[in-house]
Amino acid sequence: MSEGSPGWDSREIHRIAREHYGGLEQMFEHHGWPERGEQMMTSVQTHVATHYGDVKEFVRRHSPPPVMDTGESTGSGATIGEKLREAAAEAAEREAETASAMATPESVTSAAFASLSSDGAGPVLDEKGRAYGTGRRKESVSRVWIGPGSGKIQINGRAAEHYFPRAAQRIHALTPLKLTDHMSDMDVYATVRGGGVSGQAGALRHGLARALRSYNPELRRVLRVNGLLTRDPRAVERKKYGRHKARRSTQYSKR
Repeated sequence: MSEGSPGWDSREIHRIAREHYGGLEQMFEHHGWPERGEQMMTSVQTHVATHYGDVKEFVRRHSPPPVMDTGESTGSGATIGEKLREAAAEAAEREAETASAMATPESVTSAAFASLSSDGAGPVLDEKGRAYGTGRRKESVSRVWIGPGSGKIQINGRAAEHYFPRAAQRIHALTPLKLTDHMSDMDVYATVRGGGVSGQAGALRHGLARALRSYNPELRRVLRVNGLLTRDPRAVERKKYGRHKARRSTQYSKR
């Protein structure tokens, strides 16, 4: 029975009387309380509260002290202190093993790390001298090739003005070229699949930025600062059951 539950105080008083005094009557005699017989049952809690302050203090005074490490054997030949020290040593060994497993192998040098990184490794071009980049936005995916030219832009075999008739979408898609001053000296060939016109414009923008980074790694900083190399994670929130849309609830009806 946990402390504070109904009947806990009475049960603890009788347990202590039985274990420490040999019974309730002996406890009354020890403390000099006058009641005997049935009167003890009705007055014991009053006497305990008066003499000790409350039942919790009565229980605390009659509880055994906490067990300390005195060198006594635990039954297996080792003391409590020795077992604690052994457990601490095992934990330290496990921590050291984990740290060594996570450490970088000596065979992997800084030059090897540099070879794994595309930053500063020079342009990445195909056999035709073009750089490639993949862009994504919402459900759209673009594949973009760029190379030196006269500023010709083809998207799914169509000119940019025809594929994106709205100027705002066209400007948004071609922002990387304008920002890096390559609008007139770079040819762009791109294919875009999936999503709507807005998503495809965002995917083309992302793919262009990645292709420019591959074509000239020095452009990476200006593209990164303007957030053009980061995929835009925003997407339509899914519809929830019990609602009209993602968050639109039914109209409130008072009756």
